[in-house]
Amino acid sequence: MKTANPRPIVSLIRSHSGFAVGAVSLLVFLLASVPLHAQESTLAGTVMNEGGKALKEAEITLANDEDSAIVLTTVSDKKGAFKLKIAAPGTYTLTIARKGYGPYTTSLEVEPSMDYTTEGIKLYDEKVWQEKRAVDAYNEGVEALSAGDMDEAEERFKEALTLNPELVQVHAGLAASYAHQERWEDAAASLDIFLAALPDHAPIYSLAFDAYRKTGQDEKAAEVLSKVTDENELAQMAVPIYNEAVTMSKAGDPEGAFAGFQKASEIAPHLPEPYRGMAAIRFNEENFAEALVHAEELLKRDPESLEGLRMQFYATRAVDGEGFADALAAYLGAAPAAEEDIVRQAADEFEAGHSDIARKTFEAILDFNPEAAEAHFRLGMVLASDGDSAGAKAHLQQFLDMAPDHKEASTARAMLEGL
Repeated sequence: MKTANPRPIVSLIRSHSGFAVGAVSLLVFLLASVPLHAQESTLAGTVMNEGGKALKEAEITLANDEDSAIVLTTVSDKKGAFKLKIAAPGTYTLTIARKGYGPYTTSLEVEPSMDYTTEGIKLYDEKVWQEKRAVDAYNEGVEALSAGDMDEAEERFKEALTLNPELVQVHAGLAASYAHQERWEDAAASLDIFLAALPDHAPIYSLAFDAYRKTGQDEKAAEVLSKVTDENELAQMAVPIYNEAVTMSKAGDPEGAFAGFQKASEIAPHLPEPYRGMAAIRFNEENFAEALVHAEELLKRDPESLEGLRMQFYATRAVDGEGFADALAAYLGAAPAAEEDIVRQAADEFEAGHSDIARKTFEAILDFNPEAAEAHFRLGMVLASDGDSAGAKAHLQQFLDMAPDHKEASTARAMLEGL
């Protein structure tokens, strides 16, 4: 089973105005004029409130991006206008602030001897600005989460939560970032808050189930699981448990692995992989009766599973169960090359004194494939040993007719002469 990539838990949200705030339009248009004769550049602009009224006494600050040192300051006049003379080219951060309003910040690339004009810079009421900035910070956290930068994601989500504690989506974002860092206690705590506000938000169920399971909160995990009916959602919840079981199996903990596969099968009964895991563990333990049960469940879900067909055949053969010939035919139908191994193994069993199972195997092979020359030879030997001379002669002769140059042909001829 492949460990599917997780679906996004959080997504960009929109501000109260209806416009996406993930990529903010700065409302600034930088217009370059004809170059001046000196190296000095100028930056001029106007500041207004959200309603378009000029704002006087707004503080304008220009800081060097390299070291954050403030290089210029001024204030807007009664018409909201300001002007700065910039002596050196470079990259600067322009900040405009006024009491009662949220700050405005943008980056400015200044070239030598250029005039820049910023028109219509709007400052928003501090409360409105906080709400907008909270949405921006949340969306930046989502982008960082998608890019795999968990530290940045966590920082942006926490900023959003500080600015607007009512922005409940932030808790889902934090939970996702904590889960990526395997900070399951933190993830579960964030999910408690999120689900208290949005208990029917299905996209979060898989993450919540995992976090509660990891922190031993079985009742909460079961409650989340009980809400899920979609098979894809159930599969997503079962995948981590299945993967943990695979890891335990590789680490030499078959019983722990079996319990994990069993749990995954209970969560997502439609998946074949957990049954394959359970069948393989019991098969390796030579608990063939139980292996057969799980192999048959695997084949109900994946009839073409070669591993399932192989285990079904060998387990049926080991327990001498009904349907042995059918199981062999299904296996050889999917893997014709396996015939040689099966003949060899049955021959070894005959040499070890297990003539009944050897005979049964050769007969089943010939029922499926009457042209299996070596199976005729081996069955002839078994029948001769059992005292069935007529049957032995028939199969040995059939073998020689089909493969006169086979390496065992001389042995077959010698046996025929002696019968």
